[in-house]
Amino acid sequence: MPLLESRSVVASWNIVLPEGEFLIEFEHGTTSGKRVIWINEIEYLRRDWMFRLVGPEHFRIGRFDCKLDVEPDGTFGLLYSLFINGQNIDEFQEFNKKKWMTWNVEFGPGNRHTVLFEKDTTDVWINGSKIDCEVQFIDGGNLTRFSVNGTPVVIKSLSSGNKKQGMIHQFILGNEILQPDIDSK
Repeated sequence: MPLLESRSVVASWNIVLPEGEFLIEFEHGTTSGKRVIWINEIEYLRRDWMFRLVGPEHFRIGRFDCKLDVEPDGTFGLLYSLFINGQNIDEFQEFNKKKWMTWNVEFGPGNRHTVLFEKDTTDVWINGSKIDCEVQFIDGGNLTRFSVNGTPVVIKSLSSGNKKQGMIHQFILGNEILQPDIDSK
């Protein structure tokens, strides 16, 4: 059995994008100058022997520009921040709660999928791949229909009747209405 490399992760973030779910981890060796960015436990970027401890690292995930910033925090501390498309991670996720809804759905035992619905375009992404859907307009909203492994799915979008609340989106699998992930409500 191969030995796994020991990692000293100093910061990590979980994000959901149309391209999928991502765990971004940052390893920073302050004595060696090493910087490593891991995405979903795969080494994405490595820089060894950097003499400058602070500064940004730029990378992309799909269509999104990402920046991991290392800044001084007090005399001996360092602060690690993640920015996506120019917004810090908290602002980015809060903004996108208004644009996207996500559901983690099991289509049979061990067949889990992340379904992301773009509210403004009615595009559907499954595990990071955009799929073809049929959109039917109905009184007060629309139905977005597609299937996963032969299982029919409908995302029903209806007006709430309240301007501040906007549209209500329901994920219907068979006769069951599934709740969205907490982070996308």
